[in-house]
Amino acid sequence: NTIAGGFSRGSESSSARKRYVRRAISEIYLVRQPQSLTVPDLAFTAKDGLEVAPHDDDPLVIQVQILNCDVKRVLIDSGSSTDIMYWEAFKAMQLAEEQLQPYAGTLVGFSGEQVDVMGYASLLTTFREGNNAKTIKVRYLVVKTPFTSYNIIIG
Repeated sequence: NTIAGGFSRGSESSSARKRYVRRAISEIYLVRQPQSLTVPDLAFTAKDGLEVAPHDDDPLVIQVQILNCDVKRVLIDSGSSTDIMYWEAFKAMQLAEEQLQPYAGTLVGFSGEQVDVMGYASLLTTFREGNNAKTIKVRYLVVKTPFTSYNIIIG
């Protein structure tokens, strides 16, 4: 069952409803489009490729800085839909569990298993160093798993 009819913006006359619709339509055309989000550039120099024999299937593993901690073994995974920080890395940075914000969802792993998310933390993350450094806020889902090769996966 539905309720239809009633007052249209405080008036029941036909002319008032038409006036309201015309004003609403004209305001739609005045709304500005939101600016597109800018994604920071990620670039590599020749120095980054020294002593590297690239292959098509090589994983991209980098080092980042979070809260003045150098975090190694950070996997860049373009197939991942989220940014993940493993519990051991979270503890190694001496972050308190109270700093986690609640997260109600679960993640599905590579083999279909569900991984419980302990929460999320928004942390300033610095990529690169020196003049080429870029610091952005990254929202990491923190998960606890028995074994992992990486500290963070950035999707």
